[in-house]
Amino acid sequence: MSTEENAATKEDMMCTVEETGIWCPKIFGALLEDPSTHDVTFKTSDGGSVSAHRVIVAAGSRVFHAMLYGNMKESSQKEIELPNIEEDILRHLLTFMYTGKVCFSMDRCVDILDAAHYFGVEILESCCADYIETTLAIENCCENVTVAHKKNIQVLVAKCLSFMFNHAVELIKLPQFKELPVDVLLAFLESSDVCAEEIEIFLAAVDWYKHQGSQNSEVTNKGIFQLVRYPLISKSDLIHKVRPVEEIDSVLYTAALEYHLLPEEYAGPPEQIKPRCPFFEVISVTPSTVTLEKNKDKTVISRIGSRSWRELCVIKVTPFQQNPLKFTLCLEAYCDRSYIVFSLKSVKFESIPRDRNDVNGFNAMHLKQGEATDVTVSYSGPSKVVVNIGLQSQSVTVRDTSVFLCIYFYNPGDKLVISCV
Repeated sequence: MSTEENAATKEDMMCTVEETGIWCPKIFGALLEDPSTHDVTFKTSDGGSVSAHRVIVAAGSRVFHAMLYGNMKESSQKEIELPNIEEDILRHLLTFMYTGKVCFSMDRCVDILDAAHYFGVEILESCCADYIETTLAIENCCENVTVAHKKNIQVLVAKCLSFMFNHAVELIKLPQFKELPVDVLLAFLESSDVCAEEIEIFLAAVDWYKHQGSQNSEVTNKGIFQLVRYPLISKSDLIHKVRPVEEIDSVLYTAALEYHLLPEEYAGPPEQIKPRCPFFEVISVTPSTVTLEKNKDKTVISRIGSRSWRELCVIKVTPFQQNPLKFTLCLEAYCDRSYIVFSLKSVKFESIPRDRNDVNGFNAMHLKQGEATDVTVSYSGPSKVVVNIGLQSQSVTVRDTSVFLCIYFYNPGDKLVISCV
């Protein structure tokens, strides 16, 4: 945690979750604060003691209901031992049961979520999971999903995995990725929603296996590497980056090479050629005058500033061998004279020229404000990629699996919205 975060006030570090429309918070809150009306006491794992009303606690938790009104020994006890929860967490849990609202420090959120999951307080569990989802970041996602998996909180595991799929490019490069539990890694590799190139997914799996997989009896090396979709990896990477790894599945590797030679005669597992999440990465060459806003479904490129000169953004596009990559471009124009020029390159990103005089293949496009233009990127043969923008088309020979779609802006205030199809 940074020095600035450490300096935050206690109020700044508080989280409040609330469910309205069910409770009368003031009345029930007063009951919780009045021990003279309580008829059961809970002894916590840290030696604490918390009293409450049996009927209210039972109504708020199916686990407590079974404990207090079922055939368990606790149903006849005035004092009940709870060895799996601390006093502070129990008080937060009871506060929510009584009032539908609870306020707690952010560092206790996972503990309260765990308690809500254990005692079956589903509304609080959902509220905590939703809050944690809003705080997920590249730096903490792997840690959160590991804790959620350990505590078997599947609602949080699902939210963390969804975040991991959408930010896979950054996450798979972190040291924390190598600490993921086996089941989480397998769920990651099995998903078709992972937004990353297959070779990067493969290399991340190799790093994970070298770090902990070879000593992990829960899964064999083939259990991991069979989930890599080798045909989605370029022939060059198959030969130079995949083949040297001893643990790969030789049958799937051979089938992938045959697929690149004769894709129409591919006879390997069909899930191997199922495409993952369409992948494109928007890169700003002039970040001082072009801004990016990204989320799962769309990217917004904004041309800022006040001077009318051309600015460049680049989309690195990685289509799939079988299914074309499709997205739409929609110009939110600042004025009627707004237009955009496209160019397609197969050179390295560092070699892309900023001068639009190097544009080849595409004519200047006067995109109408609010109207979407379809873009399709697909393979037309070995190392040949075709890009269609509206009615225009351009092909380029590529060395790898990616091409660069260059976009030249001309008017300040223009916004280009890129949406997945």
